Amino acid sequence: MKVLIVGAAGEVGRYLMKDLSRKHHDVTGFDRAPKPRETDESLPVAYLQGDIADAVVTREAVQGKDVVIHLAWSFADDAETIFGEDIKGHINLLEAASSFGIRGFIYTSTATVYGPASSHPVTEDHPCLIDEARKPLYALSKYTA
Repeated sequence: MKVLIVGAAGEVGRYLMKDLSRKHHDVTGFDRAPKPRETDESLPVAYLQGDIADAVVTREAVQGKDVVIHLAWSFADDAETIFGEDIKGHINLLEAASSFGIRGFIYTSTATVYGPASSHPVTEDHPCLIDEARKPLYALSKYTA
């Protein structure tokens, strides 16, 4: 399977690149950060450096893939970054995936959208208390996506 991991330079992305390539998937990492130094060079992993806020670059990265795993998100506190880059990039990924008929799209959100836990364990039925989250703008953007 041809997999694109968006946010590949992050901790989860680095782990997934390694794990999926060891399971013989055709893996491409995509991130605005350079390829992590910790990347195992013996694994057959391609790496693209680019920004998902750029629709052209995003389309090129998505084309020919079977699955997109979207891990990329800033942890910013300003609306311009959150909505001008993160949400815009999310939309670019969704549009590219749709136009190329991508079979699977996995988007990772965050428990932050639930705010302070009113019960444990926190499940998807928990109320979303975005305005009470420790980073409300971040929570709102992840919830929006």
